[in-house]
Amino acid sequence: MRLGFLTSLTAFFVLGCTVLIDQWIAGQVSAIFMLGTALLLAGLCTGLFAAVVALGLVLSMLFDRHNAHTENQMPVTFPESENSMKPPVKR
Repeated sequence: MRLGFLTSLTAFFVLGCTVLIDQWIAGQVSAIFMLGTALLLAGLCTGLFAAVVALGLVLSMLFDRHNAHTENQMPVTFPESENSMKPPVKR
């Protein structure tokens, strides 16, 4: 998840800085057009984030050896205290 976030954030700054600064310096576009460009870049970077996270999820499911063959093992149980095993005393 961190890799996806860093990838999308880096892509936004790399692409956004060049495109938005060029539009701002040229001065031939309105603020609404620049906002639209920034939102379009944000949408593309969100899609990139989703793709990286989905790829990480698929790879972790394919190569997960930690939980392999654990369905036949007994669950871990903790011993109960001595007081809980005695029946309640009636007075």
